[in-house]
Amino acid sequence: MVSWAIIPTNFKYSEAVFKGIGWEPFSDIGTLMGAFFAAVFLTRRYTSFRNIIPPSWAERFGNNQAVRFLGSFGGAYLMLFGARMAGGCASGHILSGGIQMALSGWEFAIAVFASMLIVGRIYYRK
Repeated sequence: MVSWAIIPTNFKYSEAVFKGIGWEPFSDIGTLMGAFFAAVFLTRRYTSFRNIIPPSWAERFGNNQAVRFLGSFGGAYLMLFGARMAGGCASGHILSGGIQMALSGWEFAIAVFASMLIVGRIYYRK
C-alpha cells in the first residue's frame, strides 16, 4: 500500500478507505477538468484569478480577498466533511430519496431548505 506523509495508512479506517477507492476520483477529476475547459475555452468567463467579489458578499463581509478565500474554502470543507461523514452526497440523498418517496429523503430535503433559509437570513440580513 502506498504510504503518504499526510495520510496515515496503518489505521484500520485508512485501510478500508483506500480499499474502497474505485472510479469516483476519476469522475471528480473529469468534472473539474471539464468545467475548467468549458469556462476557459467556451464561455470565456473564467474569473478565478481576477479580483471579482460578488456584491452580496462585499456588502456583508467586505472586499478582502483573504476573507473571501477563507469563507469559500471553509464552506467547501464543511460540505465535503458532511458528505464523508454521512457516507454519501446530500443532494443524491434528496434526489434519490424523493424519487423513491422515502420519508427520510423528504425530511432531509425540508431540513436542508429550512437551514438554507435560516443561514441566509443570518448572513444577509439588512
